[in-house]
Amino acid sequence: MVVAENRKSSFLVKGSLGMNIMSSIVAAIGIILFLVDIVYFPSFISDSYYAWARRTAQGLSAVLLIFSILELFIGLVASSFGCKAVYYEADEATHFVPDAIVSHQGVLIPVDPPPYEA
Repeated sequence: MVVAENRKSSFLVKGSLGMNIMSSIVAAIGIILFLVDIVYFPSFISDSYYAWARRTAQGLSAVLLIFSILELFIGLVASSFGCKAVYYEADEATHFVPDAIVSHQGVLIPVDPPPYEA
């Protein structure tokens, strides 16, 4: 994503968009699998020697579920920005309001924001 942002190549941006979409799909599949693991394989195994191992595995699955949810949200947000970058209309106006203007002596002069009219 950083290389695609620095070089602004259409191929790199589209490749980054494709990888973000794949990441979101794999994260969604991972969430489903972790939920199935938590629901269908409960941690309360009768006094078995391996009960501690199952409880540990349940804890790891819960942590990985949280990371998969986080990965899904990050992938969706990055894909959203990628779609905006790829399918940007050149005819749309871009508004840029500077926070300060540099005078000829190098001193920053603050600028009031433009008036808002409803």
